[in-house]
Amino acid sequence: MPEKSAASPDAPASRQAVLGCWLRNDLTRAAALARHWTTEEPASLDAWIMLAETCTRQRHPEESLQALQQAAEIDGNHPLFWRALCQAALQAGAFYAAHGAVAAARYTAIKPAILAEMEKWLRAEGLVDTRGNFLKPEASENGWQDLVPRLWQPNREDVRLCWGRLRGRILVYPLDFAAPAAAFAGGAGPEAWFRFPTTVEKLSRTYETTFLQVAPPPEIFNPFQAYFLQASLHLCGFFPERTSEQKWVSHTPVGDLEIHVFGSRHFCLIENEALLAFLCTFLPHVFNGRITLNGPNADLEAALSWLTHI
Repeated sequence: MPEKSAASPDAPASRQAVLGCWLRNDLTRAAALARHWTTEEPASLDAWIMLAETCTRQRHPEESLQALQQAAEIDGNHPLFWRALCQAALQAGAFYAAHGAVAAARYTAIKPAILAEMEKWLRAEGLVDTRGNFLKPEASENGWQDLVPRLWQPNREDVRLCWGRLRGRILVYPLDFAAPAAAFAGGAGPEAWFRFPTTVEKLSRTYETTFLQVAPPPEIFNPFQAYFLQASLHLCGFFPERTSEQKWVSHTPVGDLEIHVFGSRHFCLIENEALLAFLCTFLPHVFNGRITLNGPNADLEAALSWLTHI
């Protein structure tokens, strides 16, 4: 269980007491002890996680959520927070949150055995079929989705992606970036920004608006939204593997999806036509149908040499 976090000398004893009740299957007593522990040490991450896991064992997902909300205030990126969230969200039918917990945990110092355990839970209870249907009935993500990265919050704005080919490779970028990237690749000056107000609005969420004063470097059009493709394959059980410091690969039976990171530059590559075809037909069935992938996009293909120049 979680390591001691600014806890009193009695914290290990409190943990052992709750664990002992688990072993005796006395979950009512375990919950009472865990609640008392959170009262005595409201800043203890251990206490709130133990309470959340006890409530999950009791099949009380709403109480688990309340405990996890308190834990998130203390350290919402702790590996064992993600573990507890995955388990509770699966039980509650909040499958996107469960996947988001596993995906976020990969970027922490989580022990491989714990990550493998979480992936096993997803494979058993939380995957979709090719029509986007989960094995168990879905429930509301309300409350749960607030605990995971925005990528995994299914009720956000539409994500429109497009693809193009460059030297035999299939690359993915946000559709709103294709036309402005083509303009700047063709030598346009900063005045071109005013032709693309939607793109300017989206980029302004990430960058200071001083970018409007210059012709931009290619990395301003980083395809961060392409991570939705990785997330969609995650829902099928094709979990990404980090094959190097710069590369994440999602292996599927029909081809690989690759995310490459070089310093501040990000690239998303689809290995072949078979995976491209699968994604184009599968995406409308997940994330409430708000992700689309279309192409080949002429503007994007005109800009790809510039966009991929390092």
